[in-house]
Amino acid sequence: MNKLVCLRSTVWAIAIVTPVALGVPGCKSKTESTPQVGSAVAKPAQQLDAAPLPPVPGTADHSGAPGVIHGDKWQDDQEEGGGFKSFKETWIYVDGEPIATMLIAELPAMPVAWTAQEEDIDFVLGQPGDHKRRYFVRRWRLTDYLAALGVPLAKIKMVYLHAGAGALAIPGDVLRKFADGIRFDLTGMDQTKSRFFFPDEMPRFGGFDRYAGVSVIIDKPVLQIDEHKNLLQNGVEVKGIPYHGNPERGGIRIYRDGRLALVIKRNTLGAAGRVTPTEPTWDFAAVLKANGASAADIAAADIVYRGGRKRVDGAMFANLQFATNSQASGEILIGAASMPANSILLYSKGHVPKDEPLPPEEKDAPVPPKPSQK
Repeated sequence: MNKLVCLRSTVWAIAIVTPVALGVPGCKSKTESTPQVGSAVAKPAQQLDAAPLPPVPGTADHSGAPGVIHGDKWQDDQEEGGGFKSFKETWIYVDGEPIATMLIAELPAMPVAWTAQEEDIDFVLGQPGDHKRRYFVRRWRLTDYLAALGVPLAKIKMVYLHAGAGALAIPGDVLRKFADGIRFDLTGMDQTKSRFFFPDEMPRFGGFDRYAGVSVIIDKPVLQIDEHKNLLQNGVEVKGIPYHGNPERGGIRIYRDGRLALVIKRNTLGAAGRVTPTEPTWDFAAVLKANGASAADIAAADIVYRGGRKRVDGAMFANLQFATNSQASGEILIGAASMPANSILLYSKGHVPKDEPLPPEEKDAPVPPKPSQK
């Protein structure tokens, strides 16, 4: 197994584009180290007028009310709470389009890349025996994740991992060559912060502790990176997510077969699908249809709430209604039982994954945990 390296600094987003020189100033822990490689040529950064944004799932209200772009309160990084610092979830973008949120309960079906670790333990001088603790930690391969989201790995030109100040670029050929060793996990109190780990032999420059977004570019032009790890387009610094704008945040995410279909936010819900004008209740299928999605042929679904996940039968979504919760943002109440949900993972016939419990965070054992036989 390749030795993996944690890059310590804060990263909040990831983008994929065509090959560019990359590098990462290294950091060392008890068991890991990071080599340093040169960076790309710097170009002067300037303020760029906002370009037209592509449609964002869930922001278009087709009933006639104006849509709201999520994360529209961008501030420069030097301002208090500015830049990516106020966006807690790691969103995945392809050519500027958001396709998923990197939260454990919302990850698509893919193998866990259990990773061997070791650390020194206290011992008395002269005490015989091994003075190491060996265990496995839960991580995932970035390529497994992107493939599960339907991203064509062979067409990726570049991946940008966005941090609070700067970004890390991974060219597509490097991504494919080191696919097994480029891994990530989720950390923090609510496990919403992403960290990335790389093999020692992988070329890179710079690095960050945590990331808040992954942007994959396939058809769009590749960007440049200056000496401060800022992304540049034609010599102008890119604010936010390339080809998208301000980062996404929050909302109730609706997936269909592993791919983001819609983001529901209270301030973007309008007359489309509303059951009665005086009550905050909407028809689920009508709202999806009004936003270019579909609730047809649903065989099963996972309801995600506060980090937990519950499998329900697809019949639940026949004539389903939901209500917004004035007492809590980021959730809806679905069905007659008012089941709370932070996100919903819909599965059509033939695409229902095995109903497995979320994997444990780590295993203090000489072998990695086995997949559930359920």
